[in-house]
Amino acid sequence: MPKLGLHAFVSRGTKTGEFLFPHKHEDGTYVVSKTRFEDDYVRVGNDGLPETNEI
Repeated sequence: MPKLGLHAFVSRGTKTGEFLFPHKHEDGTYVVSKTRFEDDYVRVGNDGLPETNEI
């Protein structure tokens, strides 16, 4: 298991209680999203700022 730092737990469904950890995408960013759909992704770089001007 990865070192516990930034993580979340699944709260519903068949995977309740499972850990979720961030991972880097091919472009070097992390993704933040309230849903699992790629259309809702907000990419975050290493500086912690979103990779978009839509703020």
